[in-house]
Amino acid sequence: MAEYSTFIEGIPKPQPRPRCRIYTVRGKTVPSIYSPVTPWRKVVRSWINDHYDAEPLEGPLRVSLFFTVPRLKTVQREGPIGKSEGDIDNLVKAVLDAFNGVLFVDDAQVTELHASKHYPREELERHGVSVYVKQLL
Repeated sequence: MAEYSTFIEGIPKPQPRPRCRIYTVRGKTVPSIYSPVTPWRKVVRSWINDHYDAEPLEGPLRVSLFFTVPRLKTVQREGPIGKSEGDIDNLVKAVLDAFNGVLFVDDAQVTELHASKHYPREELERHGVSVYVKQLL
């Protein structure tokens, strides 16, 4: 059973939901569904391409993601529960999508998932995501 762990430094940002735009082309209305790729997802993809040189993991996987998000200067609450930090499911989606085809074949392989987000506990703690992936079979 293979395992992989790393820390990817950066400001975690959620992956936006796909949006539909309507265009007019030669007098006809044409819907277009697009899913913007965040700069954060590009950072994660670049990191994993540079630091993971094995074959993509196959089979069922356990994935743990621990996000450290910046605290806004005006925020007094203990945990990152506001909209400015992003929904945790969208933070996870950005990372798993970036890993597709590199760390694992497809994010559909993830059968166990643990994710959390928190503010830095110490002044010098870096922003980013700690990643732990384990093959289950």
